[in-house]
Amino acid sequence: MSFSLNTLFQSLVPKDKKFFPLFRQASLNMVQIAETLRNALHADSVTRLNTHRRITELERQGDDITHFIMRESSQTFLTPFDREDIQELAHTLDDVTDYIHAVSKRIELYKIHQFSPAVLAMMDEIVKSCEALNALIHEMQGLRMTSSVKEHIAAIREAEKRVDVLFDDAVGSLFRDRLNAVEILKQKELLTDLAAAADRAEQTSSVVEAVLLKFS
Repeated sequence: MSFSLNTLFQSLVPKDKKFFPLFRQASLNMVQIAETLRNALHADSVTRLNTHRRITELERQGDDITHFIMRESSQTFLTPFDREDIQELAHTLDDVTDYIHAVSKRIELYKIHQFSPAVLAMMDEIVKSCEALNALIHEMQGLRMTSSVKEHIAAIREAEKRVDVLFDDAVGSLFRDRLNAVEILKQKELLTDLAAAADRAEQTSSVVEAVLLKFS
């Protein structure tokens, strides 16, 4: 009975005891920080301040998980997929969390108390994207490009496209509404970080897709 090289390789890969659980922790942490920020946008200023502290804690937890993945990937001889892909996936997942934290930090530093419908809509799309990415990370352990995996990837990409449209419209509105220069700067930076979070989620899904295609 003959086996393909991929089949042979997969037979040598140890059962998931390290990397996939770490990635699942990172993706769950990402969903938590996204949902926490979405809730904060609808809360009062005092609640939002406390929420910012929680978001900062979650961001640090994400950093800790990322650092652990990077250390383990450099010390582990046999990894479930390419070491470079493990490191890239860890970084892009962490980037999503970092940009969501950056949004919260700007809100706190700039004392922004009111949010446009575009900001709220972008945050809703980011939460959807993070939830789909979390589901994708949970399914990637099978190292197979299944129909549900494809659906998660498509959902993340569609969310990123909707965020792009919302971003363009919102930036245009900043100038049409004749806000002062300082307010324009504050709002544009907020919008830019939101768009970056959605973009990084899409990039992360592309990393997962690339990994799974190698096993197809």
